Amino acid sequence: MNPLRPGFLAVLSIILTMQLGHAQQPKTFNFDSDVVGKTPAGFTSYATGGGPEGKWVVTEMGDAPSGKRVVVQTDADATDTRFPVLIADSGEYADLDVSMKAKAISGKVDQGMGLVFRFRDPKSYYIVRANALENNFTLYRMVNGQRLQFAGGNVKVSSDQWHNIRVVAKGANSQQPRPGFPTIRP
Repeated sequence: MNPLRPGFLAVLSIILTMQLGHAQQPKTFNFDSDVVGKTPAGFTSYATGGGPEGKWVVTEMGDAPSGKRVVVQTDADATDTRFPVLIADSGEYADLDVSMKAKAISGKVDQGMGLVFRFRDPKSYYIVRANALENNFTLYRMVNGQRLQFAGGNVKVSSDQWHNIRVVAKGANSQQPRPGFPTIRP
């Protein structure tokens, strides 16, 4: 058995376009130069709700859409209200266009994958998330550690298949375009 299979989330790469005045400057995070078995450099793990923060490690995955190294959340803690997230340490963006490729690889309590944005602290952020166990695509706002759903829909989310998740947030508006997933707006 692969020791990394208990994880429920694999993240391949994150592409972030930020607004700097009138120009856009793309920034790409990938994990090709990170050490296998270690947390990726420049990222911090947090958890909202009960249970411990996630254990995120770099591993090699043969079917990765680009490169071979990905980040996997390997802790299979069964706490129902546990929401582990991995946050880039650098950058604050009012307006953004961010996307990632992800797949759910296992999990009995959850098989979620998503993008956190407008992160202030572990109890205050937005997250758009697809869940393979629940077959939904949902936008949440975390307020004082409480997850509040305010948009979403039921769609087929396949396990062990790569999905592209994207968030566009400008001013007070955000949208989550994804082929086959609904576009949801707050």
